Amino acid sequence: MEAGRCPYCGTLNAGGSRFCSNCGRRVPVRQPPLELRPYTALRPQLDPIDPPPPRYARRVALTLGAALVIVGAMLLIVDGIVSAATSGASGACPTGPNASPCVGPIFEYLFVVPGFALLTVGGLLAAVAFLRTL
Repeated sequence: MEAGRCPYCGTLNAGGSRFCSNCGRRVPVRQPPLELRPYTALRPQLDPIDPPPPRYARRVALTLGAALVIVGAMLLIVDGIVSAATSGASGACPTGPNASPCVGPIFEYLFVVPGFALLTVGGLLAAVAFLRTL
């Protein structure tokens, strides 16, 4: 290590000293300049001015969109199963004074509306992510 001169009193200090041996003040440590090299995928990027490009944003958006479409489709399938099981063989809600209450509209708000919403949002997200990769 090189010997450094104290900027306050001018005393020559031993190499690697953090404090001046004469006045006791902190001696600034000289560090070698940072070597700038181009960014590669194998070396982490250290330069905050030029961050690495986002690589996985489109893949995440495409995967999330596909997952939302699948969940929305599953909700619509569950609605079809539940409405078929609760409506009986006739396919419609029973009517009359002794008929049991129809639970179809309740399940419509639980399964159909969120199912179509997830299908729409997921489809749009997947389509935009896919089109940006072209």
